[in-house]
Amino acid sequence: MKALIFSLFTFVTALASAATDMPDYSIADQSSHSESSMSLLPVQSESELEAFQMISGSLVEGFPAIEVPTHGELSMNKDEINLNVTVNLDCPPMQMCPAYIPAPIAIKMFVSEVNQRSCYQEIVAETIESHPYGLEQHKVIVKDYRKVKLDSLCPLLLPPILGVEYTSQFTSNMNYGVQTKKAIFQFKSLTNQ
Repeated sequence: MKALIFSLFTFVTALASAATDMPDYSIADQSSHSESSMSLLPVQSESELEAFQMISGSLVEGFPAIEVPTHGELSMNKDEINLNVTVNLDCPPMQMCPAYIPAPIAIKMFVSEVNQRSCYQEIVAETIESHPYGLEQHKVIVKDYRKVKLDSLCPLLLPPILGVEYTSQFTSNMNYGVQTKKAIFQFKSLTNQ
């Protein structure tokens, strides 16, 4: 009897040590909620930043007309969002182009609100920067179309991307009023290409 208990204890100990060496896996649904499309994917740590690449973008308001976003990256987790977008000049052919380099959109914000909608999860992050000449408020709204309610038909209609709305409001101390900049972007995941 002691030999049986000892061998059972040895088996359980070996099984436990083998389980700690293996990566953490969970069942993830890629396109629909049927059992045929389920696969095993590594679970991402909550503190690890997930990376995304810009697939399209538009500077909507407050930017000069010749500035266009050319490359962008977004990284986020449950606590923070990092947005980095390179902006270049797109001058018409055979015309003079201004001699300046546009400033990139590069901001790190902390998540202030998360709301679950029927077709996406809305993540809001904002920050306020104080300058000697005024205050600048940055706000990002991420619409994660990969995270939907289970009873939703949206995964059949919408691609699994992120829609990002960026807003910047600068309030001058010198009575110049409020300057607003707005941009919209779409990002795809770098891990699920």
